[in-house]
Amino acid sequence: LLSLPLNLSENLTRTFSEKTEEFLKFRNYGIWHFLLFLLLVIVTISAYLLLKNKEEKTQKYVLRIMCLMMFSMFFGKNSMLIGDGYNVYNTLFASIPLFICDIGKFIVFIAIMLDKKWFYQCAYFVHSAGALTVFFYLGKDGSTNFDTIFSYTYLYFILNHILLFLLSVLPMYLSLEKFKWKSIFSSSLYYGVVIVIAAFVSVSVTNFVSQLKDEFGNTLSTAFLPNYAFTQICPLPMEFPTFLNLKIGVYEINFVYELTLFISYVVLFLAFYFINESIYFTMRKIQSKRKINQEDL
Repeated sequence: LLSLPLNLSENLTRTFSEKTEEFLKFRNYGIWHFLLFLLLVIVTISAYLLLKNKEEKTQKYVLRIMCLMMFSMFFGKNSMLIGDGYNVYNTLFASIPLFICDIGKFIVFIAIMLDKKWFYQCAYFVHSAGALTVFFYLGKDGSTNFDTIFSYTYLYFILNHILLFLLSVLPMYLSLEKFKWKSIFSSSLYYGVVIVIAAFVSVSVTNFVSQLKDEFGNTLSTAFLPNYAFTQICPLPMEFPTFLNLKIGVYEINFVYELTLFISYVVLFLAFYFINESIYFTMRKIQSKRKINQEDL
């Protein structure tokens, strides 16, 4: 039932011609990609403007409703894994919440539903930038099966990341919480721990699946890579040195890649934070000038 609303939309494509269906397919840096990013900007600004003058109680109430919506879709996704599959995932291992944005859903849930300050900090510094990167690059061509913009995979992916981004930034934008510099270290450490855990769990799953046999005694011809938190497959078409590789069972962990992944994301987190602060500083300057001009009048 939770996945039904998004599933119904996919049936619309059956009524379209092949030419129309081709036009509706999502491609990186195509028209739908541009409109998707525009949608994120419009939704974020609209949500802020609608809530900024509301009472704090009302703001938190709305954020909690959004949080429950996100979790409803998140748990509904598991029924798709068992049935038709979600994106390129069709096993129960994909329901383990070790993908970075899945972890983010739990972080913002604890922050907003339980009003926990450190979780607000972590959501803002780590998961807002993590969710935002999705809208710039939705994965290597052929690594996803978004199909048309009406598909369940595409709609779930986009709506969940929009909600994750909103729930990560709005508490700060609405001054429900103020980001503290000292949280940068603890938030970065949290992300580092996630990378380590995700890497070793990914390898454990790969090794476990490699031992499974079918009724004829055959094992998988290729390694099964759950790729939690991108720890097994680089989202960009890049190669990394192998001199720090560590073999565990049938799979090798490339620690040069893991370290690069960690550093790259921390740099992204910092860049997003400073861009946000620059915009906020400029807005305050403009508001101050307007106030001075009004007083002069």
